[in-house]
Amino acid sequence: MQSRKSFREIAKECNVSPATVSRIANGIGSFKSETKELVMSHLLREGYMLKDPDEEARLRNIALAVTDLSNEIFCKIISHIRDELMKKGCLLSIYLERDNQEYLIKQLLQSRTEGILFLSSPYEAVTYDLPVPCVHILGSERCSITYKGKKYSVSSDDYVGGQLAAMELLRSGCKKPLILNSRYMHSSVSPRVQGFMNEFIKAGAKEKDIIVYEAEPSKSSFNSASDAVSYLHTKGEDFDCIFACSDWRAYGALIALNNMHLRVPEDIKLIGYDGILISHYSQLPLTTIQQNPDMLAASSVDTLMALMEGKRADETTLIPVQVQKGDTV
Repeated sequence: MQSRKSFREIAKECNVSPATVSRIANGIGSFKSETKELVMSHLLREGYMLKDPDEEARLRNIALAVTDLSNEIFCKIISHIRDELMKKGCLLSIYLERDNQEYLIKQLLQSRTEGILFLSSPYEAVTYDLPVPCVHILGSERCSITYKGKKYSVSSDDYVGGQLAAMELLRSGCKKPLILNSRYMHSSVSPRVQGFMNEFIKAGAKEKDIIVYEAEPSKSSFNSASDAVSYLHTKGEDFDCIFACSDWRAYGALIALNNMHLRVPEDIKLIGYDGILISHYSQLPLTTIQQNPDMLAASSVDTLMALMEGKRADETTLIPVQVQKGDTV
């Protein structure tokens, strides 16, 4: 069965904004008759149920707090969240904040915000029990913001992702892994690293023989990984494969290996994490663990809407990941 078109696709066909499509679908606002009729005909043809414009419908205000808009995964999640909320007659406001976290929380609470989404927000120093529903997307282990004493989170199943990465390398005969991570990602307790290490240990590896390199968060993922691989190889560290906890780290490692005339995957095998565009268009297409931004977004919105409507919601939701085959393993 073919899925119906999104508000964004209908907006493009009608030469209007997605917000206009959402408002007409929810019976909100006034529009030129020809615009309204055109949009409504497309909506009905796609099977959308239209609300009576005489109903006292209004857009519900949802806030999304994010610390990094340069992250491709984050941008994809935000785009999907916007589409999901449009279907539900909600208005999304995006707040970019990393340093002044307490001010942001107070600002959100003083506004007419009815629900809050936190996207990978590292709010270790801020402890709040909010009076409005909130859901954490990725990175919830670093945050102490709750709703009615409970923390609701939606994350990728990173422990399984680490296991899948290890299994790919073990099947290829690898025995001496190097893990590239960032101190900001708390690699000692990172589910990705835990899943990976446990799978190698189960296969007979000694924990002390698994190299874990934590890069400084001030450096870019690409540069820190490239520098790390060059440094460790020059130092004489022995590894036959690399698990990079992001695709940009994997690409940095790939460039460093090429510069040292080490062949991938013949000499060193390499696997990344995320499944972003660079994994497809690097010098060699990367084997990587692919996250699922649309499922992360949809599940986060569903959880938040359930809380806003006073319904029960799961406190923890894990979204499956999968191996994306490339040429580096």
